[in-house]
Amino acid sequence: MNQVIDSVFRILILLFSIIVHEVSHGATAYALGDDTAKNEGRLTLNPLPHIDGPASNIIIAVIFGLLFRFSDIFSLPEKFLTIIASITILNLGLALFNLIPIPPLDGSKIFSAIYPRGLMFFESFGSYGFMILLVIVFFTPFLDWTILPAMNYLFRLITGAGF
Repeated sequence: MNQVIDSVFRILILLFSIIVHEVSHGATAYALGDDTAKNEGRLTLNPLPHIDGPASNIIIAVIFGLLFRFSDIFSLPEKFLTIIASITILNLGLALFNLIPIPPLDGSKIFSAIYPRGLMFFESFGSYGFMILLVIVFFTPFLDWTILPAMNYLFRLITGAGF
């Protein structure tokens, strides 16, 4: 039963984090004068509205990571600390994963905005981006070699503990 409850909490944390990530895109684009996200659900190639999704995940990770780091002050129960650590780890993972420069991830839009020639490159295989991501995630050690070590480093930096 505990595994079911843990799974439900992780799914809820994931949904919350994805919603905050996506809402941050639209809110930042709108705040920067681009009402496209509000009107049509699309975003601009300006890099600022694309960094906000990963930035919102990093902000969530830092807030909960610091709460974890200083949990002794608050005398938090062990189960609550597990949830806080999960929120931190998940948001670090979402931020780092979204920075991979492969469409449809934010990293491709940021890269294209900074390096305009990159836009042509991404447009040439953009419709296959999701398939490329699936291959990378499920059939290569890419995440184990890049994202997981970066997550562990950032988690240690923020919380003072490893995972």
